[in-house]
Amino acid sequence: MSHLEQGRRGKYWKDDLPEGLSLVRRSDRIVSVIMAVTLAVAAILVVRSMMGGTSLYHTAPLLTAPFFTCGAYYMIRTRLWTFVAVAILMAAVYFLGLPEGVLYLLLFVTVGATGCVALVNVLQRIIFYRVVRTVEYINIKGRLGIWDRAVAFIFNIPGDLDTRNIVIDYDLRRDKLPWREMSGTISLALMTGMLLWIYISMNPAFIGNASGYNIPVYVFSLVLLIPLLVLPWSIFKSLDVRIETNYRDYRIYDGIKATLTRMALPVFAALIFVMIAINNTSIFIVLAYILTSGITITLVIIFTSVIYYVSFEPATVDDINSKWKVLRPAPLLMGLDREDKTDFDRLPGTPVRDKSDFGRLNVPRR
Repeated sequence: MSHLEQGRRGKYWKDDLPEGLSLVRRSDRIVSVIMAVTLAVAAILVVRSMMGGTSLYHTAPLLTAPFFTCGAYYMIRTRLWTFVAVAILMAAVYFLGLPEGVLYLLLFVTVGATGCVALVNVLQRIIFYRVVRTVEYINIKGRLGIWDRAVAFIFNIPGDLDTRNIVIDYDLRRDKLPWREMSGTISLALMTGMLLWIYISMNPAFIGNASGYNIPVYVFSLVLLIPLLVLPWSIFKSLDVRIETNYRDYRIYDGIKATLTRMALPVFAALIFVMIAINNTSIFIVLAYILTSGITITLVIIFTSVIYYVSFEPATVDDINSKWKVLRPAPLLMGLDREDKTDFDRLPGTPVRDKSDFGRLNVPRR
């Protein structure tokens, strides 16, 4: 329950979540450990490769290795037959002598995308109630810590908003894919992800001595970072997490969307890189590269969204709803009007008060 007590970072405010409110499962902790270990090994390999003379352009995709290890773990734990089928298919592609790009694309689409969504789900389970609890009291604390300021910035919380009455929708049940929500996620991913991708992939400091735009297929594994940037916040949209006021409700997802939009505004830097690329090569090659990148980002975000909404979101929503009463046993703001409109005055034995006890109002007449 949300009660006052002496906290470590601020007076009379509890920092930790109430007992029993955590959404993190044992499998989520294992995924986190696999991600951390794989990322550390990949970072060491990147540094060693760069010290050996290999450019960042060719070594950066190693940093996406956690997607593949986490995806392999999830598939083995939940759908072993799928992992076995993918392994057999990849072995067949290898022995048939098909290009390595086909082998990597198969690994990218199946295992990498699954691992990306698994990490998205772990992030959601870690941050959801921490964000909700922080937002709940963010504008009535006497002093804000680093985490409080980060949440206020990321979710664009107005400083003059009473944030205590935060609510969610309990009755989320899907019988089909939410294409409207997915279209909003895709547009947000394209707006932020495309500029980020151009900024990275066309940056002369990143490309180095690479010539032209014949980019190896494994470089596109960096696109998996875009769903990791956009998808974690979709849970706030699905549950319609909002702050109810006497006027217009403030939806948490609208705040993160506004923040991501602001972060995508430095288009000028991306345009500079595009102009440099056009100056160094044909405009048609650059436009074809941008178009290919846009199609790739769209397909990746659609595929990861389908995996998320089908395989991950239902369990997360159920866990959030089952533990909401731990955070909020009763509505914070309750009026005097009854929701139950039963006329108790007509029930037998109901006391009747003489309204003259309230006094009489005499209006003088002329």
